[in-house]
Amino acid sequence: MGDEPTLLGVLLAKAELDAAVRADPNQDPPEGLIELINGYRAVVTPDGLRDTWLRLIALRLVRTAVEMTMCDDTDDLSEATADASLAAANLANACRLRRHLPADITALDAALDAALRSADQFCRDVMRTLNAIHLSEDRESLFDREERRTRSKVSPASRHKPPGVKRDRPPQAKESVLSALAKSELYDVASRLQIPGRSGMNREQLIRAISKKVTQEDG
Repeated sequence: MGDEPTLLGVLLAKAELDAAVRADPNQDPPEGLIELINGYRAVVTPDGLRDTWLRLIALRLVRTAVEMTMCDDTDDLSEATADASLAAANLANACRLRRHLPADITALDAALDAALRSADQFCRDVMRTLNAIHLSEDRESLFDREERRTRSKVSPASRHKPPGVKRDRPPQAKESVLSALAKSELYDVASRLQIPGRSGMNREQLIRAISKKVTQEDG
């Protein structure tokens, strides 16, 4: 095969980069997008070439997954995009294999199982990002709500400090909010806060360490 795969990759990149510049799906109406799709379908159509067409779709999705995992700034959302692409690639492959039953029942079962695993990992990646967002951007409202519950038991005179003095949130208020999270979620938060030694901590130690870190940042 020689350099043919590399040359094909260069041609693919050139064509797709040009398409990304000329057809913006964010435009309303999406100028150039319909023409792009029509031009593509004029050459690649499922009629009579369904197997090849589905192989092409699966390959395109696998390429997307690989590219997302090779990003320099790989994060949970990049990994979620890769997982979603792999799930879709396996589903496209399953569509192709289903046409050849019963001969390809084993391959079909494997493709569907792989799609489920990728979809499950996709959900986990997205949930990690959601948890991190809520604990970083919304933690103030969460902690304030818990603090109000804690302070309601304190006499009014002790709730105030002189002007310019910041009121500290009780550590137990933070720990109460964090205690609602699973250990895996706590570990994700600890990773984002770059808490040292987190890998060897149990659930209670993670809660205390995160609470201490947040208290230091608030201060």
